[in-house]
Amino acid sequence: TSPVFQAILAMKNSVVLTWLQSDSVSGLFRSLDNGHTWALVFERIPLVKCFSVDSNEIVYAGTASGVYKSTDLGAHWVKADSTFRPYVYTIAITPSGDIFAGTFSTGGGLYGHGVYRSTNHGETWEAYSNGIPDKDIVSLCALKNGSVLLATNIGNVFLSDDQGRRWNQILRDIPLNTVIQNAHGEIFLATRTRGVWQSSNNGSTWVISNLIPAATVLV
Repeated sequence: TSPVFQAILAMKNSVVLTWLQSDSVSGLFRSLDNGHTWALVFERIPLVKCFSVDSNEIVYAGTASGVYKSTDLGAHWVKADSTFRPYVYTIAITPSGDIFAGTFSTGGGLYGHGVYRSTNHGETWEAYSNGIPDKDIVSLCALKNGSVLLATNIGNVFLSDDQGRRWNQILRDIPLNTVIQNAHGEIFLATRTRGVWQSSNNGSTWVISNLIPAATVLV
């Protein structure tokens, strides 16, 4: 059986990759030569769903049991906060360094729902889900202006312009996979059945991209 790789992060001098070992465990690999060779750096880490890196090149991994981090470009990993154990599905880091973790429920709400924020490199976390009725988060995106976008599993999109203290719904019933912003400030929503949506004004208005048909977009 071919290995299943779930998440990857490319940095200036390192690439980290997660390998699915089972339904609950991943292995982490790292490459220092643009992917020509790989070394196993963490054999058994809780299932990894996402990576993110801050301006200080601290790498964060969202797992089925909270957030792990590395301060040496993925060579060594530690649990960021041993008491924070939700299923972290997506991570976004704002220009000011605040970290947002979007959680997803598994097993009847045993892992906590909604959005959490850390202002100290993941050492502690606080719930920041005010205004979000559906708490399963599938994508987070920190915008260049300091605002944060999030998408929920039932297709609702929310925006916060006050560091997550309050979330305002801007779209509904959009079956989303992910939200990203490019270097020019354009925001893109990749959907499962309605093509790619685009905003040029930080989410105030949206158009459907005419480059890709309104069909399934896998990311």
